[in-house]
Amino acid sequence: MLTLNKFRAGSHLKSAGAGSRIPLKISSWILPFLVMASAGLTGRAAIRPNLPQQPYRWIIGGEVAPQGAYPWIVAVMDRSILDENSGRENAVFLAQFCAGTLIAPYWVLTAAHCYVPADPATDTLVPERLQVSIGTQDLLSDEIVLLDVDQLIIHENYDRFTLFNDIALLRLATPPDMAPLLPLSQPGSDPEPDTEATVIGWGARMFDPDPPAGEPNATDFPTELHQVDLSAVSNDDCAAAYGANVEIHDTQVCAADVIDGGKDACVGDSGGPLFIRENGGGFVEVGITSLGIGCGDSAFPGVYTRVSSYVDWIAQNTVSTLYFAQFGNGSGLSSDVVIVNPSSSSRANGEVRFWDVDGNPTDGGTVLGAVRGMNAQVTGTSFRLEPLGTVTFSTTGVGDLFLGSATIDSDLSVFGVIRFNIQGAGIAGVGFGAPASAVVAPARNQDGVRTGLAVRNTSTTEIMVTFTLKDTSGQDVANGAVERLLGVNARLAKFIDEIFPDANTTDFVGTISVRANNGTVVVIALELGSEAGELTALPVSPIQ
Repeated sequence: MLTLNKFRAGSHLKSAGAGSRIPLKISSWILPFLVMASAGLTGRAAIRPNLPQQPYRWIIGGEVAPQGAYPWIVAVMDRSILDENSGRENAVFLAQFCAGTLIAPYWVLTAAHCYVPADPATDTLVPERLQVSIGTQDLLSDEIVLLDVDQLIIHENYDRFTLFNDIALLRLATPPDMAPLLPLSQPGSDPEPDTEATVIGWGARMFDPDPPAGEPNATDFPTELHQVDLSAVSNDDCAAAYGANVEIHDTQVCAADVIDGGKDACVGDSGGPLFIRENGGGFVEVGITSLGIGCGDSAFPGVYTRVSSYVDWIAQNTVSTLYFAQFGNGSGLSSDVVIVNPSSSSRANGEVRFWDVDGNPTDGGTVLGAVRGMNAQVTGTSFRLEPLGTVTFSTTGVGDLFLGSATIDSDLSVFGVIRFNIQGAGIAGVGFGAPASAVVAPARNQDGVRTGLAVRNTSTTEIMVTFTLKDTSGQDVANGAVERLLGVNARLAKFIDEIFPDANTTDFVGTISVRANNGTVVVIALELGSEAGELTALPVSPIQ
C-alpha cells in the first residue's frame, strides 16, 4: 500500500562557497516541508542553521544570472545569523534563507512558508528578525545594503500543512533608492502551457534524493544568483503528475523541464519569482516558488503560487487608498487635490486617479493645470513625496463640465483634501472619505441653502444603495426612502430634492442616511447657498 509521509526531515549546512563547510548550530525551530516519501519519492526538506526546516528550493541545472539583469530580486536574511557571523565575509551568504521580489517601493512579495512553522505551537518569525537586500548578484559582495523589515503579512487562509495560499508580504522600514519593480501578472494573462518561464535564486545546484546516511540532499550552494528556463505546465497535467500526493489548485501554476528533466527550482529558492517575458519585452511575475517533489525530476513539475489569483489581496495589503466621492472641473468649477506625507522619516509614492460618474478611469491630464509641491517629485499624476512633503494638483477650471470622483493610491498612508472653487459661491475643502456600509449627515433645503451628496461605490461589485430622510425628531419622512444601483467605482451626486423627488423637502431640516447593501461607499456632503461664500462641507459620520 502506498504510504504518504508528509513530514520527513533532512538537513544541510550551507557552504562558504570555497569547499569547506561551516559548522553551525542546527535550530530546534523547525518548519517541515511537504515531503512525499513513498515508493522512492523523496522531498526537499532541509534544516537551515538557526532556522526552521523549510521547503527551501534553489536552482538546479541553471547558470549564473547576468550581472544586473534582475534588479528587483530580493534576498531574505535571518538577522540572528548575521549577528552571529558579524565581521565574516560570508555572513550574508550564511544568513540568506529565502527570496522574494520588490513589487512596490516598500513591499516584497514572497512565500508564507518561509516564515510560518508547521507546528501551531511555534511562533511565526517576527519582522525584527528579518533583513533583506535588493538586486544582489553575489552574496559575498561587500556592496550589499541591508534593509530592515517592519511588517510581515501572511495570507489569512494560508495552510501550514498543505502550503495552500502560500503567499506573504514584507514591508520595508525604508525603501531602496529608486529600485526597479517587477510587474505582476493580472487575471486572464497567465502563460499558456509550454510558454517559456524563468526562475532565479541562490543555492544548491545538486540534489540527491537518496543521499548516504548523514549526508544532505542538497549540496553545492553558489554565492552568485542563478537562473534557469522552464516551460509552463497545465494544471491538469500537473495534477495528473502528482496524483494523490498533492492537490493542485487553480491558485497555483506549474513549470518544469518537460523534455529532459534536470532543471528546476530546489532547496532554498522559496519565495522567489517565476516570471515570463511579455510581448513588449518586459518581465512579469506569474508565480512564487512554493513546493515540489525532489528537484529536476521531469515527472514532478515545480509548483508555484499563481500571482494573478492574488492581485486583489496584494493590492488590499500594500496600497493605501484615499477616496474622494466628488471631483470636478469646468464651467466655473475648479478643484485642487492636496496631498501630504505625514511621515517624518519615509517617502510616499503614489498616484492620483480620476473616474467618471459611471466608474470608468479617465485621463486626469486633460483637466489638470498647475502642479505645486514642496519636497515632491511629480510625473503626470504620479508623485513621490519626501518626509513631510506635500503636492497640489490643480485643475484648469475651463472647458466643458466634468464631474466624477478621485482616488489617491499610495504605498504609505498619506492624507489629503480636495478644495472646490465655484465661481460666485466660494471655496470648500472636503477631506477623504472612509469606506463604510452606512453613514449619516445633516441635511437641509431651507432659505436658499441646499444639501447635496456625492456617493461613490468602493466595493468590487455593483451594489444597491438606500437613501433615507429623517426629520429633526428622528421620524421617517414620507416618500423619503429610495434605492439606487451603483456600479463598481461609480458615483452619484445630487441635491436632496433630486434624490427624493416624491418627498416634500421644502423647508426641510433633518438628516440623510446612506446604506450600502452588501458593500461599502464613501460619501461627502456639501451645503450650497445662493449667496457668495455659502459653500460648506458637512460632517459625515458612520452609523454605529
